[in-house]
Amino acid sequence: MDWRTPIASRFATIELPPTLTNGSGIPVIGAICAIGGQPRLESCVFTGNRATRGGAISAVGSTITMSNCTFTANACADSADGCFGAALYGQDAQLSLDGGSVDDNGSCYRGGALYLAGGAATLAEVSVRGKRARFGGGGFGVTGGALTLDRVLVESNTVGLG
Repeated sequence: MDWRTPIASRFATIELPPTLTNGSGIPVIGAICAIGGQPRLESCVFTGNRATRGGAISAVGSTITMSNCTFTANACADSADGCFGAALYGQDAQLSLDGGSVDDNGSCYRGGALYLAGGAATLAEVSVRGKRARFGGGGFGVTGGALTLDRVLVESNTVGLG
């Protein structure tokens, strides 16, 4: 299934088809933008989505629970300052990913897999491979917040400048 229009939601639950691809509309939103609420995503595939913050998912003040989700070929719209989290972006959010992968996503300025600006993120039994960031955090970028990794494989992530 090919989604051309991103989903923005303030609802507590978001029901999705199994695959979201090629989302790039509103500059901040790739496939999903959750503002508030508590969406739960299960067995989803996010591929080819682009945005300035969170190529696949941007969460602001939300609690997002994801299980067995796959993120590939998502990217920031640019690798300039202000473009964070090629796959996932959280601002004062609670993010949880249990099972799945965040592999081979495109580049951004900081946080190749995930960028967290306040709040907390927990990843368990996930692989994080092949991310690129121009300035910092080839795999993860955290500015105020807590990142917890539990049985996470992190490899082949690169940074250009520092």
